[in-house]
Amino acid sequence: MEACGHMVLICPAESTLTPGRGSSLTTWYLSPLQPECAHMRELLPIEVAECIIDASRTSPRSLSACSLVCRSWLPRTRYHLFSSLDLSADWAPEPNAVTDFMEILTGTSAGSDSSSVPCCAATVTLVPYVTCVVLAKRSWGMTPVQTILAVLARAGIRPEILQINCPAYELRSSSPQSVGFGFPFAPSLVHLALQLHNDTFLDALVDHISSFPKLQSLEITGSARVTVREDAWPKTTALPQNLRRLVLAYPEILDWIVTSGRIRSTVDQMVIRDLETPPQWASVSRFLASEQAEGLSFLEFQNCNMDHLHSAIAPYVPSLQHLSIELSPAAPPLSASTALIRLFTTFRGMASSLEIVTLFAPTLAAFDDTEWDRLDSLFTQSHSLSLPLSQPFPALSRLRLRVRVRSPRTRDLAYDYGLPTPYVHRISAQMGAWSKGGVVLDF
Repeated sequence: MEACGHMVLICPAESTLTPGRGSSLTTWYLSPLQPECAHMRELLPIEVAECIIDASRTSPRSLSACSLVCRSWLPRTRYHLFSSLDLSADWAPEPNAVTDFMEILTGTSAGSDSSSVPCCAATVTLVPYVTCVVLAKRSWGMTPVQTILAVLARAGIRPEILQINCPAYELRSSSPQSVGFGFPFAPSLVHLALQLHNDTFLDALVDHISSFPKLQSLEITGSARVTVREDAWPKTTALPQNLRRLVLAYPEILDWIVTSGRIRSTVDQMVIRDLETPPQWASVSRFLASEQAEGLSFLEFQNCNMDHLHSAIAPYVPSLQHLSIELSPAAPPLSASTALIRLFTTFRGMASSLEIVTLFAPTLAAFDDTEWDRLDSLFTQSHSLSLPLSQPFPALSRLRLRVRVRSPRTRDLAYDYGLPTPYVHRISAQMGAWSKGGVVLDF
């Protein structure tokens, strides 16, 4: 084998050696029941070993097997095993697996002092590799989120990513001593995702955001209501200076950005979700028409009621390059061509740098409508004057049409796929002006 210039791994079709797949092949290859492979494993080039480890990253069992191969395989395996720490409760009564983990991490037993020095073995094995912490499904009567975060912090864990989706989680009020409002490692976070279930006030929410100085990405969604108190406007006058990506289901935050005036937004990617009412669309309109939105290069609307789009919004975003819309699965469904007509009519002449437009529909049925020729004619006319396609959107080069299916359990899990050939042929036949104008139809 040492004389061999290269090696070919033949994988079953269902176990292609790509990240997230191939666990069955890896499990067989690393199994202790395959002693004839032991010598071969030791001689594998490091690039091949890393490929096998990466392909097994979604299978803890395969990763555990990888960690036992040899010392050189351990660091990369340990990175995948411990990079994400999911402490979701899964509605199980306590004590449960999370409780046991807290005891192992702190080196304590139930009922003892949890402030003691962390267990050395847990610290060495786990702590240096945790970059993401997930807390979900923690309800009333369970160990509070803040308590778990405090234990992780005492053990030395400093994650860069934190995701919280717990019904019992509440924002704490501001105080100079509470950096991160119960988040002991707030200074290390670069991505924060909060799903709010309990009603809160705008000033508390905004002050909460500002306590994470290194944030680059922020997601605030959920079913909670955000109320504006007239006598308690947010004291914060700036967003985190490195914030680049913002996902919001609460337009009240955009109102604060616009009203404050002094805030210079650094956000260049924005996803706006779950807009239902004209006042919510009006808040978005005010933001997009303000100087705070001038740096936006990517804008997406997810699960929004598009009936109010045309009447409520009057944007001017000269730097916008990619505009995306994900249609809501709620009834009555909106056809893809109708949604695009509203979108393009609204942004006509207001986004001179727009290069890509993407539409995601929840089902193929959204593409069954017959309005595509009307959409085609929209770009050959401007009011009563006939203008070439390039005039309203001079930089437009691509229109992407996709189906996006989301998990029924959580909206954060989704996969996309293109349109079948019959749809491609039918829509392309009705969109001749686009092709003549140099716009690529991406199905």
